[in-house]
Amino acid sequence: DPGHAGKYNKGAVPGYWESETVWKLSNYLKPYLNKYPGIKATLTKSSLAEDPLVYERGRMAKGNDLFLSIHSNSSDSSRTDYPLTIVSYSKKQLYNVAQPLGVKLAECVRKAMKTNQPHQVWIKLQSDKRDWYGVIRGASDVDVPGIIIEHSFHSNPLRAAWLMQKSNLKSMAKKEAKVIASYYGLN
Repeated sequence: DPGHAGKYNKGAVPGYWESETVWKLSNYLKPYLNKYPGIKATLTKSSLAEDPLVYERGRMAKGNDLFLSIHSNSSDSSRTDYPLTIVSYSKKQLYNVAQPLGVKLAECVRKAMKTNQPHQVWIKLQSDKRDWYGVIRGASDVDVPGIIIEHSFHSNPLRAAWLMQKSNLKSMAKKEAKVIASYYGLN
């Protein structure tokens, strides 16, 4: 799921938009994933302009083994740079997949981007004990583990500049595909 649409979430360097960057990253990740036997990666939209509702994006994962929503984050501090994953929690069987894979993906981003701060893995629930984030809640409602992956912070000029480099995004996509395939026992 390439998060956001159009020109959304301006970064700390001229020309950076979260929506455009995660669209590119998602479109690099998909073919890298599809190179692995047994993986058929799909996207929640076919153009940057499309903007399905977040809950519906998660529900689009029905019948799949994993839902991954691609993002970069923002902070009031231009120094914040930790990678973050937010994982399914409301159903134990989904958490048991999302949490360890979320850790591995966050570690992958930290190593690739050489962030100063260690990665983090979060859960967040509503008062009714369902997942807070609509994409994860939607995926959970169709029994698919969901992960939001925040590729550091676009409010950090160094990290936003890193994310604007095509070669960095391609390398990141290849590494993330390897992490996902390895998690599912594929070579």
